[in-house]
Amino acid sequence: MIDGLRAGVEDRLRQALAGSAVRVRVHEAYVDVQQPRLGDVLAALPAGETAVVLPMLVCDGVHTVHDIADAVVQRPSTGALPPIAAGAAALRLARGLAALVPAALVPAALVPAAPETGPAASGSPPTPGSPPTPDSPATLGWSPAPEQPAVVLAVAGTRRPEGRAQALRLAELVSAVLGSRVEAAFCSAAEPRIGDVVKRHRDEGREVAVLSVLLGEGFFQERLRATGAQYVSPPLLSPEASSAAMLTECLVETVLEGLRTDRS
Repeated sequence: MIDGLRAGVEDRLRQALAGSAVRVRVHEAYVDVQQPRLGDVLAALPAGETAVVLPMLVCDGVHTVHDIADAVVQRPSTGALPPIAAGAAALRLARGLAALVPAALVPAALVPAAPETGPAASGSPPTPGSPPTPDSPATLGWSPAPEQPAVVLAVAGTRRPEGRAQALRLAELVSAVLGSRVEAAFCSAAEPRIGDVVKRHRDEGREVAVLSVLLGEGFFQERLRATGAQYVSPPLLSPEASSAAMLTECLVETVLEGLRTDRS
């Protein structure tokens, strides 16, 4: 799956940058557990070659503010892009997640707006990175109408306040696309925890759809399936859905946004 994702991102970037002076090669690297490690990959690049680290992460956390940042400062001409939920790609991810909510579970009022037309909510979509307002759809502790299924966005979790704000903003964006409230919950490190949120809604007699923004299969995804929710979407890097294609487009948009910002 990772090899396919890397090749897909590289192909899409080469298409998007055709005719420009930018030449792209995408390398695979890891900040934890697996090899090759990010620092080793960066050190092996030709001297003087510009490098940009593209995090395959949804929100800011220890990997972005420590692991990636520490590796970047060790090499000249090297920078790092933000995680998906911190930039314009958050809206693309929100639209893709909203499309995963099964029609059989969610009533017609929650059918996602077509991606080409933008969010179903009136006005412009919320700006990624801006703080949720007290009455925003992602505000914690809301309760939908008794007959309305609950939609919960499941995030791995982070102790970084900016990462938590990004998760709440992503829930707001999914909410804007669906035209209904979406609650953010976490698998670890932050509150509220996903199991508690699903239980609350189930105890109130509501069906629950959990939208996973986890990257792959593992302990946290199994924890989502064990919550008792009627529906749990696959992780982003999964052959079970169009999630991998959605993740590819989000990563490509993050790079292109970074290039536009660098040129402005």
